[in-house]
Amino acid sequence: MLRVRTKLLLVVVACAVPAVVAVLLGAWQAREALEEQVRTRLEGAELAFVAELDDVLSSAELAVRLAAEESSLAAAVAARRDGAPTRVVRALRAVYRESAVVVTDAEGAVVAASEPGHALAPADTPELAPLRAGRPVTAAVRLPALGFRILVGRPLTFRGETVGALVLALPFGARELDAIRWKLQTHFAVHLDGVHVALTTHHPMPGLDPSLGEGLRFVRDGARTAVADAFRPPQLQAGGHVLSVVALQDVTALRAGVIRELLSRLAIVGAAALLGLGLALVLARRIAGAVGRVADAAEAVREGRYARVDVLPTRDELEALSRTFNEMVHGLEDRDRIRDTFGRYVSRQVAERLLGGEVNLGGEMLPVTVLFSDIRGFTGISERMPPKDLLEFLNVYFTAMVDTVLEHEGVVDKFMGDGMMAVFGAPTPRPDDALRAVKAALRMRATLSDLNRRFEARGQPAVRIGIGVHTGPVVAGNIGHEERKQYTVIGDSVNVAARLESLTKEYAADILVSEDT
Repeated sequence: MLRVRTKLLLVVVACAVPAVVAVLLGAWQAREALEEQVRTRLEGAELAFVAELDDVLSSAELAVRLAAEESSLAAAVAARRDGAPTRVVRALRAVYRESAVVVTDAEGAVVAASEPGHALAPADTPELAPLRAGRPVTAAVRLPALGFRILVGRPLTFRGETVGALVLALPFGARELDAIRWKLQTHFAVHLDGVHVALTTHHPMPGLDPSLGEGLRFVRDGARTAVADAFRPPQLQAGGHVLSVVALQDVTALRAGVIRELLSRLAIVGAAALLGLGLALVLARRIAGAVGRVADAAEAVREGRYARVDVLPTRDELEALSRTFNEMVHGLEDRDRIRDTFGRYVSRQVAERLLGGEVNLGGEMLPVTVLFSDIRGFTGISERMPPKDLLEFLNVYFTAMVDTVLEHEGVVDKFMGDGMMAVFGAPTPRPDDALRAVKAALRMRATLSDLNRRFEARGQPAVRIGIGVHTGPVVAGNIGHEERKQYTVIGDSVNVAARLESLTKEYAADILVSEDT
């Protein structure tokens, strides 16, 4: 084991190379700072982008669905009449001005279109093929005549048969991405099957590799540095295409500022290292001797011997350390003596509050919840079991039950043969005492099931218990002989809980809880 003096000398040697450590640490901190400042915005940008896209698609899908469900449209397509299809196309185009709208018949031929030459028929666009089978479509596609579009299509049914389709091709280019960009203060690029199809205006890295994997990462393009987050909107992963979106934050200026801050900190670290080198050499011997004496005394205390150290009048922290250590040892002696005394007549929780001055042993009225439990038919069990096995049986049972009460911050007040009394709220009431008591009762019943499996595996009888729970005021305090006292609770509330436990036999119930609880 290295002694304190040796460790201090190692610290002095380490001070000779602080610049190397500071550069490595600073570089890591700079990267962490960059990531932390943009992480929240980029992670939120993905959710916000998907939400914005969802709003656009929801509106378009609703409009197309309502138009497709108009009976006159399907009837007109089935009868090859042009009036209703043209009217629907014009209505949708009036709302979605930059979109292409097409109505086709069952064979995919165009019946009506917002503009001549719109090649959006299922026969020409594979992504719309499900429409001919009577299924709606939402897909991303790159069309020769229209560029990148989001297709929203619904089949037209007349008298139970698919007679055609209504298709809305939404634009999703720089204008739409810019609208999202200004809301989120983040640039976006859209890729379809690994090819750029749309970018925000003035994108800082228009040549960013479309094959960028999903997740958050640093990317560089010449002198520019950015953090990118690639993701795939779930609404548009259809039609056999892979559509990905890259959210990007330019951190070039931020990185330069962090580097400047790093250099200034390096200068401070270097000056501090030189100063620390001199002080460490002066103080090494002094600290090592004082700390060594305290360490030896602390080892003695750990072994149960309350050793003290000689106080050296150094008028600094070393003198204060010696005095404080001696005071601590004196306090440990007093605490152990008091705890041993209290341990003879109070529970652990009460003893701790006694030492903290939080318990009035003279008697006080407290609102508590009392829990009584008892083993059913224990007399018969005890008559059939040898004394040694019976004690082992009870110890296993009570260990599990007491652990459950302590887990729910209750106090085990006393044991009565095969019965137990627990209190929730004494010596310190809390608002959820009743809730914790009921949870403890439920947990005791569940624990008993596990215990019964263990008992039966060992050839011992399974048991049932009855539990009574009641909430009300009690008198809490010190009761007993002058030489042997116990902190407990008494009153009608205790009696009611005991009666409830007894009534579980008559009602054939495991747990009875009073209305007050």
